[in-house]
Amino acid sequence: MKLSQGTDLRETTAFFHKGEEFCTELSAGLKAEGLNIIEEGAVEDIMAAVRAQDVDSALIDLRDSSSRGMQVLQDLRRENPDIGIVVISASDDLETTRQALANGADDFLVENHGSDLVAASLRLVASSYRLRRENRSFLAALEQRNTPRELDGCSPVTRRLQAAIERASENDATILIEGKPGTGKSMVARMVHDLSGAAAEQLHVLDCEGLTEERLLSCLSEPNTSTLLLENIDQLPSLSQAVLVRALKEMQPDEVATGHRHARIIATTKARLAEMTAKGSFREDLYYRLNVFPLVVPALQERREDIASLANLLLAQACANNEVSCRGFTPAAMILLETHPWPDNVSQLKNVILRGQALAGGEPIDRIHLLGPVSGLGVPSGVAGMNDCLVQGEDEEVSEDDIRPFQEEEKRILGRALRATRGNVRRAAQLLGIGRATLYRKIQVYDLRLQ
Repeated sequence: MKLSQGTDLRETTAFFHKGEEFCTELSAGLKAEGLNIIEEGAVEDIMAAVRAQDVDSALIDLRDSSSRGMQVLQDLRRENPDIGIVVISASDDLETTRQALANGADDFLVENHGSDLVAASLRLVASSYRLRRENRSFLAALEQRNTPRELDGCSPVTRRLQAAIERASENDATILIEGKPGTGKSMVARMVHDLSGAAAEQLHVLDCEGLTEERLLSCLSEPNTSTLLLENIDQLPSLSQAVLVRALKEMQPDEVATGHRHARIIATTKARLAEMTAKGSFREDLYYRLNVFPLVVPALQERREDIASLANLLLAQACANNEVSCRGFTPAAMILLETHPWPDNVSQLKNVILRGQALAGGEPIDRIHLLGPVSGLGVPSGVAGMNDCLVQGEDEEVSEDDIRPFQEEEKRILGRALRATRGNVRRAAQLLGIGRATLYRKIQVYDLRLQ
């Protein structure tokens, strides 16, 4: 392999050819034009070179139809969708040119073009893909910026998770994130990356379901990836599990000594890997290498104290996206949100609020906007009577004088529950569908009497 340092432009081109005089002269001309050139004569060598280095474009000689250039083109496009590819074809071989374009080539040139035109074509296709990558990164960053921080909250489990995320971001240990579907495991992984020293670098995301060994190896060796997020690690095929074990074994703690920085691994799972390992359906050595820094994302039922603030946050985001004013929730709607079991966690809460915002038509979201077969919400037992008291006479005409502040309505509801249970906080919390810690806190806020 030959690698020249080139100029400050630093574009690198992988050049696949058979070593003929024309190609030797072209290679020298491209270097004179300021390109870094990697030259390989075998498919395996050029693929290894592309994986090992930052390559902006590839130049493939297709003038000899018996050569393996077309196979290189197909393998290269499959391996790296974000690399610009230019082919050189014989001037009278239109069929090869057509086939090359169909297999993913971005541009073609005939053999009598000079190195200056070839260099211009390579820079053009490389620039095009670079702009696409930057655009994707910008859109991803913009989407993340507009996404509410779903782990904001004051519940004990949320505070513990927030502290654990901060600790995880301060080191490069491999992280295993467990949690039920819809709890926000991927969001936690992105928070760790964003808070770490590698926040400005790339976060590469892979879904492990059906992930091949080749694709996994390619991503593990990608030099631009600082953090590799493996989603649904419990779905990783057994052969790919073996590949990941080997990669984790090879990771050295002293990266200064080795001169190579490995991507940090963060894995998420909705399954209990410990149980899968005990049953033999997941490799034990892989489980222990992944479970260096474990994080567990709580279900929404475990952080009911956060539901009100989270619901208001999600509603504000929905209203901002739809460019409508935010009128909030009625007391009856908020009670319904705080008492629902939320089997699908935050993702279900999001969908229900989006439905409510759409049906409310600019008015405060009421429980009628949240109920129904589309959302799957029903009125929990124990609070139906309280909801009925809140909404009795809804069909009657009301004036602004009839509306009371939310805090007054909440204080009245809590007081009724405490009187009905004769000060039994545990029973009152059960009837209200909220945690005892939440009820104790509200008792202090509203200075409620237990008898």
